Amino acid sequence: GKTRSVAWRKQQLQAFLRMIEDSAEDIRAATYKDMHRSSIECELADIKSVTIPCKEALHAVEQWMKPMSVSASYRQMPSSASIRPEPLGVVLILGTWNVALSSTLGPVIEAIAAGNCVVIKPSEITPACADVMVKMVTKYLDPEAISIVAGGPEVAQSLLEEQFDHIFFTGSERIGRLVYEAAARKLTPVTLELGGKSPCVIDDTANLEVAVRRILWAKDTNCGQICVAPDYILVFKSVAKEFYETIKKIYAEFYPEGKPGERYGRIVNMRNTDRLMEMLEEDESIRGKVLVGGESDREDRFIAPTVFTGTLPEAKVMQEEIFGPLLPTFEINDLDEAISFITAKPKPLAAYLFSKNAKAIDQYINETTSGNTMINDVMWHYFEGALPFGGVGSSGIGCAHGYHGFKTFSHMKGILHKSGRPLFDASIRYPPMDENKEWYLKKFF
Repeated sequence: GKTRSVAWRKQQLQAFLRMIEDSAEDIRAATYKDMHRSSIECELADIKSVTIPCKEALHAVEQWMKPMSVSASYRQMPSSASIRPEPLGVVLILGTWNVALSSTLGPVIEAIAAGNCVVIKPSEITPACADVMVKMVTKYLDPEAISIVAGGPEVAQSLLEEQFDHIFFTGSERIGRLVYEAAARKLTPVTLELGGKSPCVIDDTANLEVAVRRILWAKDTNCGQICVAPDYILVFKSVAKEFYETIKKIYAEFYPEGKPGERYGRIVNMRNTDRLMEMLEEDESIRGKVLVGGESDREDRFIAPTVFTGTLPEAKVMQEEIFGPLLPTFEINDLDEAISFITAKPKPLAAYLFSKNAKAIDQYINETTSGNTMINDVMWHYFEGALPFGGVGSSGIGCAHGYHGFKTFSHMKGILHKSGRPLFDASIRYPPMDENKEWYLKKFF
């Protein structure tokens, strides 16, 4: 029961902060070894993405833990009603590889804040990151309540055969289904942070330079291997030509030598490199023309950010989440056509719109469904702890981040406290029933 106290929770959150700060150089080295990630990208994607939420949780955890009074109905008088968060128990966190520290340790912050014992399984696809996480967690966090287990799919499968009070999984839809099936056999609740094909619409009022910079930045960051990266572009025909010219201009500004330099990351492994190369090397008549990029080196796991124009819907790049630096574009007549295109597909993890038109923004928000929606930027909503982060439909179940993550790892227990005095013990509720009692009960309820 020690994990229930605010003192333990704060002590572990403070230890978590020290863990990350003391291990920053090891984290940078690990992410470079696994993903060729630059120091500044690691600082933002792996270090700040957990230290900032941890500090916010430290500041807020006492408030989060407080019972919340609610108004009971007149039928309960006299009484008081409240909702009290309590730990779920022992939770399993299955991390993924693309931003291994954030996806694996981010939910740990929320699980600790909620007072749970935690079992952590990092992804084996990024072994250097997994190794540094094992060393950090073992050294800094309470071994009686928090443990970490490294290994491959067989380890994950073994863990899923155990009984947990909650499972939090981040990864692909395919593996998410397997986790969900295993959890269902034990009636274990789950949070599934999955993905999908996140659309990005450019209307005729958008600032094209701002839009292009932000979109190309997303495909540059971690080589586009981010679950909320834009997966395809829907651009109004009236501004398509200018949009393409702006892409060429901004791409040249980003990469003066014609392609990304040394600080640019790499695809995580050969399997994913080959998967992306199949998309890149599909016949131009289906895949579309290369507007910018297109350079690749399979042995180095290098694929430059690449934008296609004239892509057909049946192209390989449109059959699954890309999870890489490729970006197909489609020309549309208006927002209605864009919304029809988006809603014909499974619900995405994120949906983006670049527009200055307030009516168009409202229509896009109201008529599309996604885990989150962002206007005039991409991906930054992931770093906003005040917002829930999660999918809907096939892009995920449940949510995380900040207080929303705390609730995910808590049982919000309802408490109704009534008077035990005989004065308030109405006889009409008890048998034997008669017509008068029935009349009062019907009126009362």
